Amino acid sequence: MNKLFLLFPMFLATAFAQVVYILPQLAEQGYDPLNPAALGHPVITNKTTSKGSILSQFTVTNYSSKTVASIEYGWRVSAPSACSESTLPVHWETATVKVTIAPGTKAEIAASDALSRAGSAKELADEARANNTPVVLVTVGILKATYRDRSAWRDREALKRNIFDDGRAEKKEACPSSMRPRWTPAPAAGPS
Repeated sequence: MNKLFLLFPMFLATAFAQVVYILPQLAEQGYDPLNPAALGHPVITNKTTSKGSILSQFTVTNYSSKTVASIEYGWRVSAPSACSESTLPVHWETATVKVTIAPGTKAEIAASDALSRAGSAKELADEARANNTPVVLVTVGILKATYRDRSAWRDREALKRNIFDDGRAEKKEACPSSMRPRWTPAPAAGPS
């Protein structure tokens, strides 16, 4: 009987834990799958995740006529606009990688340790739970592509506003009521 009594709180904690959905997204950045060659600059076209990580690697396709020498990419962690009860702070981080991507070819890029490290998804889910956020978007896109001739393409909106595609992912993704907690979180204890 005592063993059963000790297991009951653990059962409650796991039975009522809020589920968090982490959705890695690729910034569109003008990409049209029906006419990709019209783009004229590199874009992320595929992503790979591994167990425990948010994003392990991604594919950059060079739709420009120049060879790419380096890529500065960024990722934005946010909640969908529909998750009105979320208090998750927006995160914006960047990384730069040296590459050689000839025109019309692809390259696999290993994601930053912040995204690819084992356990990074759990850490983000824990932060989301603490901030009443059932859905977390991780939008990844190219900020700047530097070509071999030292010219560059820049996503001016992303560089200036720390957002991709005018917030398309945040506006499009839903926050269904079935994903929201069914109870009001307890207020934080503090000085009276």
